[in-house]
Amino acid sequence: MPSAEQLARDAAARYPLPPVLYRLLSLNVPGVDEAPEAGTILTEVVSRDPDLARRLRYISTASGPWRGRTENRSLAQGVRDLGFRRVHMAALAITTIGGLPVTTTVVDFLRFWRYSVAVAFLTQSLGYRRRVEWVEFGTSAGLFHDVGRLLIEDADPVGMQRVRDRQLAGEGPWLQLEREEFGFTAFELTVALLKAWRFPSQLVDIVAGLIEDEPPALSEALRDAILTARAMDFATKTGRRYELVPDAMEVIERHFAGLEGFTERVDALLAAAMVAISEYPSEPGAAPDQSRG
Repeated sequence: MPSAEQLARDAAARYPLPPVLYRLLSLNVPGVDEAPEAGTILTEVVSRDPDLARRLRYISTASGPWRGRTENRSLAQGVRDLGFRRVHMAALAITTIGGLPVTTTVVDFLRFWRYSVAVAFLTQSLGYRRRVEWVEFGTSAGLFHDVGRLLIEDADPVGMQRVRDRQLAGEGPWLQLEREEFGFTAFELTVALLKAWRFPSQLVDIVAGLIEDEPPALSEALRDAILTARAMDFATKTGRRYELVPDAMEVIERHFAGLEGFTERVDALLAAAMVAISEYPSEPGAAPDQSRG
């Protein structure tokens, strides 16, 4: 097995992320969501990627938590109705998932992204609630914090299956077994990948901070979002019991109308990212092809 750095370079070359993702990440600056022109800027960025624009319109026309506020409206009006943060988060998630069409057998691809989207929602919301620095990177940190696990299987599915089997047999903690099998952990690969993709240094620091003794405050929000998502069964809980983080549950109750509303929001966004959407007219009120691939 190559080193984590070499594997990251190979993966970054194999999965070059779309330019629109970097444009969306460039909007992660303090106060941008409160600027009068924020909605116009975001609409312009999204409009450069026709597939992303269609998928965001799918959210507003399909059944789901956004429909009542955006049905039969243009993209620009939808951004104004929903607000910068919500549309920006959705655009990041759709673009990220679409940019990594990895074939998996050990890791459940759908479950992986469902968990990651849940963590992204919670990290962003906790960051704003706690008023931490770099909060603008909460969504992207949640989406990318575990991507090394997805891509390590892409490189060595047999080795990943051995790690899974040994973990289920109780032979040791997951990270220890990964290091024994590959020489590094999926988390270390994640950090190397973020660097290979030339992501903003703040985002790299937030994800890397998950294992630091004195992590950035947003890293702590990310960690609590991870624990909460796992406790709510958005990810596999084998071999460990997770506790709900109190203020994370307060966020879910206040901003997502409880666990049912939170789950609906996650699933609606995941559907928009993965559903097969054909070309269709872009005028307000046009309906997408909702057939699945």
